[in-house]
Amino acid sequence: DVSAALSAFNRGAGAAPSSLFVAADQLAQFDNVYLYAASALGGASRIFTDQPGTLYGPEFGAQSAVPVYSSLTITGPLDWNVTNRLELAAGTITTSAPVNAKLSASYVMLTGGGGSTGTGSSTLTVTGRTIDVEGAAFSRFSQVNLISSGDIRLSTPKIVNGIPASTSSTTPQERSTFTGSMASAGDFLLSAQRIYPVSAVNFTIQTPGNVTFAAPAGSNTRIPLSAGGSITVFAKNIVQGG
Repeated sequence: DVSAALSAFNRGAGAAPSSLFVAADQLAQFDNVYLYAASALGGASRIFTDQPGTLYGPEFGAQSAVPVYSSLTITGPLDWNVTNRLELAAGTITTSAPVNAKLSASYVMLTGGGGSTGTGSSTLTVTGRTIDVEGAAFSRFSQVNLISSGDIRLSTPKIVNGIPASTSSTTPQERSTFTGSMASAGDFLLSAQRIYPVSAVNFTIQTPGNVTFAAPAGSNTRIPLSAGGSITVFAKNIVQGG
C-alpha cells in the first residue's frame, strides 16, 4: 500500500521507500507537488521549508537527524506543468539518457544538493514566477536554465535552529549565517527580474562551464528586503547581463 507507506513515513513512523517510479502522461488535479529523493527525521516537514512540523528537541541536534539526499533521475522527455507549487528535493538531479526536460509552476523550489556532478548532453529548463534555490546539484546536463518572471532567490536548506548540538547537550546552538549552493558540470542560465541571496545566506554557484545572468526588459530593479548575504560564482566565464 503505497499511500499508507508514504503517509507513515511523512509522520516519521515508518521507513523510507527504497524507490518510487512514476510514469504518466499527466498528473491532473494536483495544485501542489512535493517530490523528494531523501529521508529525514520528521519526514517532509524536515525537508521542505513551507511544511509545518514540530522540529525542536535534542534528537534533531544529532548528526543522524540531518536529511540524507539521493538522486532524482529523469529517464525520458519531460514537459511538466504544475498549477501552483512544485518543490523538488534531491542530492543530485540527473538523467539516464540525453533529454530535453522542462518543469514549470507558479512557484518552484529546489532543495538538497551536495551530490556529484558529471558531464552530459541533456538540457533542463525550470520556469516559474518565483524560483527558490536552497541547494541543487545537476549531473549529465550540458545546460541548466532557471527562468523566472519575478525573482530567483538563493537560500539555504531548511534550518532547525535553536536546538542543542547533540543529544547530550542542553545548550541551544544559534547560527547567524547560513550556506547554500548550486553546482553542475555544464552551463547555467539564470534569468529573472532580480537574483539575490536571502538574508544571512552565503550562496555559491560552481561549474567548470559558463554562468549567465540575464533579466527581461523592464525588470523591477528595486533593492530586495535582504541583508547580510553573498553570492560567490566559480565558472569558466561569467556573463552579467541582468
